[in-house]
Amino acid sequence: MNGFMCQIMKHIHNIPITVCVIENANYLELYNNLGIKTINRTSLMIESITNSLN
Repeated sequence: MNGFMCQIMKHIHNIPITVCVIENANYLELYNNLGIKTINRTSLMIESITNSLN
């Protein structure tokens, strides 16, 4: 649904930059190919934990 709404905003409402929160990294390439910027919560969490341990 999130990606669908980004597509509507891009193509119907002419919003040039859309951002989609994804849970599954398998969808990353799909959204990138559609021109949708992504935020992956899992990757952000792993990066934050890794940085705090260093």
